[in-house]
Amino acid sequence: MYKGNFKKTGLLVNHLYDLGFTGIIWASFFRGLSPGIKFSNNNSIYIFPKDSDVVLLGGSGVPVAMINVLEMDDLAQIYRLETKIDKEKNESGNAGNSKQQENDSLLSLEFFNKNDVLQKTYALEPLHFKTISLELSKDGTSVNTSSPLNEILPSLGTKKRKLDGKEPALIDKSCNTEYLNLICRHIRVHSCKNRGAAGKILAALFRFPQEKDQEKILYSLADEPQDRITYRYCAKFINETGFDVLDLSIEQLDNLLGFSSVEKENLRGFGFALDMLRADRVEHKEKVYIPFFTSDALTLEVVRKLQPSELRCYSKADYVIADILADKYEKYIFAKKEIEEILTAKYTADLIISYPPFKEYITKEDILKKFFFYGLMGDRKKVEVEVLALEHCLDNLAPGGRLLAFVTNSFLTSLRFQSIREKLMRETAIKAIISFPPSMLHPHWGYEVALIYLEKLSPGKTIPDHVFMGKIDTFEPAQIKNVLDDYTKGAECSGQ
Repeated sequence: MYKGNFKKTGLLVNHLYDLGFTGIIWASFFRGLSPGIKFSNNNSIYIFPKDSDVVLLGGSGVPVAMINVLEMDDLAQIYRLETKIDKEKNESGNAGNSKQQENDSLLSLEFFNKNDVLQKTYALEPLHFKTISLELSKDGTSVNTSSPLNEILPSLGTKKRKLDGKEPALIDKSCNTEYLNLICRHIRVHSCKNRGAAGKILAALFRFPQEKDQEKILYSLADEPQDRITYRYCAKFINETGFDVLDLSIEQLDNLLGFSSVEKENLRGFGFALDMLRADRVEHKEKVYIPFFTSDALTLEVVRKLQPSELRCYSKADYVIADILADKYEKYIFAKKEIEEILTAKYTADLIISYPPFKEYITKEDILKKFFFYGLMGDRKKVEVEVLALEHCLDNLAPGGRLLAFVTNSFLTSLRFQSIREKLMRETAIKAIISFPPSMLHPHWGYEVALIYLEKLSPGKTIPDHVFMGKIDTFEPAQIKNVLDDYTKGAECSGQ
């Protein structure tokens, strides 16, 4: 893919951006916007569009032109996308076929849906008199054109940025999302040796328009000259379409970072916890604390769904994209800490979500003696992290605050935790306990995990006599909805 014409196309694309044009898409990315975009030519020997060609969009996001960079010469041929054949006409076999018969030499761009049904066809009219020549700089980092593109491209329907500085998003939101997905996948496949590098590249892409030194940072992350061209293009596209880091989906982050099986399991558990909060109508703008942060995707989900006024996350592992959020939100703090440091940290929060590492233990006596729960368990040489994490969360929870804590099923049933369970029943309002079957959240470990949802009592608050008990057998949306609906009905009946 990284041939000479690919580099020339990258330089041409950036040149078009510098001239102020919007809606410029690399054909290699553009093809990925549909499961079945095909280029065809029934009767012509003209060079077919390559991955390194450029598609130009009009004001409504409709393709209006294409630039084909020739491989052997420093020339580029401009095509006008002249004819549009709608799905209905094409299926009837009328307009589409007749137009093709009129001019079989027209190059066509065909869109297919997921079921491989032809949706739309664009015919590309070669404008030979519009052929342009490319002049590369001596160091090969820039390009000039022999023809006045400022005059050619507007006549084809391409748009320029508005003078007020607001850059129009020329593609609809669904296509923008797919496009960002492709950018994430491209970075991971072509440019990254590890997820840390991927995160740095993505951060630089989002910061590129705002910070002058980001161009140097972005270029320093490129292994090859071609990567520098690609990164600059992607950064300008992100800026043009108005993407925010919060627009990144779980799928896009997976494409970029490659989640482990444990991360995916944690995401499922956290996803249910956030759905539980939504069902309980928890207000936004609270101070949120996640003491055992396991994935960058969790941060985005928490910010999107809860919009916390303050957010604090601790993790043993490195963060990948959290620093982009830290730039955006002054009161969001992401720190790297060991488990023992996390358990002794202080931060008063309105909402805490705890997904601690299971089957891990604290053995240092000087640390264990700091925990009241340790005394309730008798003389033991080691204590599960999940138990100490529960006390840590309760200590840091504000009166009236809510805690969603994941624990192993043994915490709910074993006699050695009975005194701790009794204390919870006396001093907190347990709203719900949701159990998950073995292998649901941790398929490789084979033990059950449960979610405890409780509220720390505030002065004058009484302990409810109703605790919702639910069970998740599968993460199918229908069952999740049924459990949440049952919880909401039970909470309304008990007046919680």
